[in-house]
Amino acid sequence: MSALAAGTTAPAGRTCGEIEAGFPAPIDTASSPTTQPSFTVEASGPQDVLEGVWRLTIDRQFILDQGFSAQEAGANAGVWTITINDNIATVDQPNGPDCTWEFAFHDSAVSLDMGALGNDACFGRMAGTYVRDGDVVMFHFDREREYDVAFDNAFFNGGMQKIG
Repeated sequence: MSALAAGTTAPAGRTCGEIEAGFPAPIDTASSPTTQPSFTVEASGPQDVLEGVWRLTIDRQFILDQGFSAQEAGANAGVWTITINDNIATVDQPNGPDCTWEFAFHDSAVSLDMGALGNDACFGRMAGTYVRDGDVVMFHFDREREYDVAFDNAFFNGGMQKIG
């Protein structure tokens, strides 16, 4: 993977958290059920709101255009298949080991732990909001424990499409 980034320079002037996914709007942290420092939402109500099979398509060039490295773009680009049962997702990613994610929902607030249930191949713990419109779900994350939250928003920029 390091060869993918050979000859590239770090982007100049990129500000942490500057990428927006389009909608939904950032959550009001003063009234949000999102808690710091754990970056999780206290689960409340139905947790099966995304039950089914979803597709997430990540465009390499879009990630590069947002100022992220060739290594980050190459490692994440492609079609991801996410099978969600209740709030646990089995993730088939195109460039690496499969992952297990855990969602927590509270009204429109959501948190996502990408390293759930002992999975140590994938990382990221983020919190924000989500909006589901039929077979499309859009996320806006406003905090991330391990990465630049702007990367999370670029990663989910096109939303997830329900395919099953």
